[in-house]
Amino acid sequence: MALEINLVPDIKNEMLKAMKIRNYTLFACIVVAIASVVVSLIFWSISAGQQAVADGKKKTLDSLSSKINSYSDLSDFLTMRDQLSNIYTLSENKNVISRTFNVLAALLPTGADTITISKLDVDLRDGSPRFSFDAQANSGS
Repeated sequence: MALEINLVPDIKNEMLKAMKIRNYTLFACIVVAIASVVVSLIFWSISAGQQAVADGKKKTLDSLSSKINSYSDLSDFLTMRDQLSNIYTLSENKNVISRTFNVLAALLPTGADTITISKLDVDLRDGSPRFSFDAQANSGS
């Protein structure tokens, strides 16, 4: 059996320590690289999922928008300008019947004389209001 004499044990020990440090460093680099790939894949999958949800919402919005835009009277219902321009027309065309009772109060006598109205017609066409009524008067004297 041959005996081996180790003449430089300190250098060999230092070389073994350097190899361990190199191996640990290489292992740590591999672990960090794998972890960064995993984190990148997680972020990519989150981003892809969000994009898929956003595309689905966009398709829904586009279909609803096309339904709304296909409605023929959309501008009449949605624009404030059309509604405001119609206010003047509506106020010009409305019948003012609330003043009828004030006119009747001025026409009908008060006190001992009483008038009973059986029929009242108010005609507001043609810009000139007409009041016609059937009534019976009872004199108080």
